[in-house]
Amino acid sequence: MKIKLLLITLTMLNAYVTIAQPTIKWQNSYGGTQDEGFAFEAVFSIKPTADGGCIAVGDSKSNDGDVSGHHGLTTIPDIWVVKLDSLGTIDWQISLGGSSSDNTGALEVTADGGCIVIGTTSSIDGDITDTLGMSDIWVVKLDNTGTIQWQKPYGGTSYEVGWSIKQTSDGGFVFAGNTNSVDGDITFNHGGEEIWVVKTDSVGTIQWQKCYGGSDFENAAAINLTNDGGYIVAGNTGSADGDVIGNTDTSSAGFLNGQAWVVKLDSIGGIDWQITYGGNSSATNPFELDWARSVVQANNGEYIVGGATTSSTFPVMGQNGYQDYWLFKLTSTGSVLWQSCLGGSSVEEGGKTEQTPDGGFISFGHSGSNDSLVTGNHGSDDYWLAKTDSNGIFQWGQCYGGPGAEKFPAMCQTADGGFFLVGQSTSNSGQVSGHHGALNVPDMWVVRLSAPTVGIKENNGSLSQLNVFPNPAYSIARISFQLEKTESVAISIYDITGREIENLYSGKLSAGSNNLEWQIGKKIENGIYFVRIEGDGFLQSKKISVVR
Repeated sequence: MKIKLLLITLTMLNAYVTIAQPTIKWQNSYGGTQDEGFAFEAVFSIKPTADGGCIAVGDSKSNDGDVSGHHGLTTIPDIWVVKLDSLGTIDWQISLGGSSSDNTGALEVTADGGCIVIGTTSSIDGDITDTLGMSDIWVVKLDNTGTIQWQKPYGGTSYEVGWSIKQTSDGGFVFAGNTNSVDGDITFNHGGEEIWVVKTDSVGTIQWQKCYGGSDFENAAAINLTNDGGYIVAGNTGSADGDVIGNTDTSSAGFLNGQAWVVKLDSIGGIDWQITYGGNSSATNPFELDWARSVVQANNGEYIVGGATTSSTFPVMGQNGYQDYWLFKLTSTGSVLWQSCLGGSSVEEGGKTEQTPDGGFISFGHSGSNDSLVTGNHGSDDYWLAKTDSNGIFQWGQCYGGPGAEKFPAMCQTADGGFFLVGQSTSNSGQVSGHHGALNVPDMWVVRLSAPTVGIKENNGSLSQLNVFPNPAYSIARISFQLEKTESVAISIYDITGREIENLYSGKLSAGSNNLEWQIGKKIENGIYFVRIEGDGFLQSKKISVVR
């Protein structure tokens, strides 16, 4: 009887397919003798560059070691941008800010090879001009050498915080943050703290801006572009009025309760649809909170939302501990398809999620667990990378760190299928080296990971003399093997991520020599593949390279 394996869960595959998790190609600690990122909370961002390196951003209080140009006292942070080459060597670095507090929100590489940085400033000097209030959203455009091309604060007379920015197809930018103001650049506020979305031209001039929310609090975490020319915003809300419909967790005002909130906008900021999603506070858990930290449009037009949850009530299901990574899938019109919790018995913070080339998803943050889905913790909190299939079912996870705390990380995927990780670390052993200053003072820690690879556990049984030729192959690969008896077999081609890309044959074959051909279609890219033959009591594979 033929057994057809479906790539649904690692548990179903573990007798056959083994996934080699990403390995560290290089890692390094960057910083000085003061904090790179706060000891209790920090924000980092990282993006790949065309030369195989990356640009990373975080907060820094240092003015020594790798850091120069800090503004003001070293007890107050600047925004610190670092360009690294493909081996992790610093190409350039710049401290951005003034004599008061300046904090990172996010960074994006721009079409001209430079980058755009969003954050928050309370300064009125240094690199900052034209301040508007107690704290402003601050956007800085850098060229490819780290030189400031332009900078601009945005806000009103109260508090604004900048979290996420993207370059738009017209060369301008769209960003999302929070505002408490109802003056200056802000023309309307529903009450309390709102999500504020601003569209600018290529030099930062506002083209339109709008507030979204209700009478309680709203937090923005991420904004992304959609394939219809609009935008998608992720955050959370404590409101149940104004723009917010469907929030069922408003039993206690303030930041200890609330649900994830996703808002789809058209090209000029009008709401196409919105959804609140999460659990409800109860007598046993009065402080349930659900965050959406990231949102991206998947290949099929649906949306994957990543975040974290402390909820223990429906519709949040499958919790592993007090706080898990949390991801959920939405249709193109905002209906929930599924949700998934990932973690262990302690706290998983983050859960920012992206789609991977195999159609699955990768979530990233930090974890203090060493049980359930989380294994290999090095001590305290580690970076934790968690991979699911396309239905949110856990496939593998990996911890990275040392005996200290590795926290508040960000991630980006690379062209070769690997990853860049960035966050803060207080370790100088385990997988971490090069720490600056005292070990209780965090550095920026950047890790370059390889792509995950797939192998196959084999049981030859009645199958022998499996051969694939030519190897490498161009347009045709010939497969030959011997069977000891007549039986049913399944012959398939898998790519290096473990995805079945073609079923060559399913049916009964005679004992003795057997031959067939793989006609390598034009859509098959250069790379490594596996020919896998499976039958009653046997499984065998051969690796084949496709070279055009």
